[in-house]
Amino acid sequence: MDFDKLEDIPSLKKGWVRLIHRCISNTGCIESIKADGLIFNRVAAGCRPSQRGGNYNRVTAMASVYDEDSFWQSLKQDTFEIFDNAKYADAKLVFDIPLKEFAFLQACGKLAKGKIDSKYLVGCIPNINGSNPNLHCPVTEIARAEQISRHNPPSLVEPNDVAEMIKTLLQNCDSEKKVKRIKIISERMIREKVLLEEAFEERKKTPIFTKNNQATR
Repeated sequence: MDFDKLEDIPSLKKGWVRLIHRCISNTGCIESIKADGLIFNRVAAGCRPSQRGGNYNRVTAMASVYDEDSFWQSLKQDTFEIFDNAKYADAKLVFDIPLKEFAFLQACGKLAKGKIDSKYLVGCIPNINGSNPNLHCPVTEIARAEQISRHNPPSLVEPNDVAEMIKTLLQNCDSEKKVKRIKIISERMIREKVLLEEAFEERKKTPIFTKNNQATR
């Protein structure tokens, strides 16, 4: 498996978030996700209600969400709670997605039978030592400094139209039900954005790099 270099990861565009999905490279999952996107809804994935794993339908059931700085921090000290096959994961798939679309999918995954579009995939990096998935700090710091010095441009992919996604979701609703559902979707999206922004602010209380590495906040 040829992994992307850490220093080649693009900068995160303002108003976007970064998602990390951990997987096992020799199972065909990487090729599948590159072709079809990351499915995070069990119904859309064809799972039966009785199957192990719960009835998940949120993005965060399949991926961790970060801003730019917390992404690099996670490579130094991954606090992801390991369970089931995740502890054997040797790869991390990196997605950059608009915050608005993330909030919609996170809030309405069950209704939308959602998945993360494969066009948002920006890299596949190694998950060093699946039982303790942390890259060596010096390696990470050098790569981060290199990425900053290069001024890597953010992803240039054209984002999906969330308004159209909502319109598709509502197309089979009558007028009264449509108004109620729009209100619910809007409230859920606002809540998801607030929760995420609060989480990022909390993470900012912890410094990421030392001044010697020229990658401080």
